[in-house]
Amino acid sequence: MASNMENEAMATEAPFAPVTYERRVRHDLEDKLPKPYMPRALAAPDAEHPNETPGHSHNQLSVLQPHASFFDQDHNGIVYPWETYTGESVIVC
Repeated sequence: MASNMENEAMATEAPFAPVTYERRVRHDLEDKLPKPYMPRALAAPDAEHPNETPGHSHNQLSVLQPHASFFDQDHNGIVYPWETYTGESVIVC
């Protein structure tokens, strides 16, 4: 039983998420990106940009914060459904 749980913990494909089969994890990441398994708070490196995007300033925000703040219309730190709708309509137009 333990080996089955270990196998699931290391799985890179999910049976009910077909995109995980279509976009498999690269096997050469260790060669291109130092410690690819390590979460990074202030950077979003990839195999082509191991030092992140040149000239990009993160302003001490996590990778997710600038994206989420776009939808926070009143800047109170909470994204309500109507703010998401408003933000999506801005993106679509």
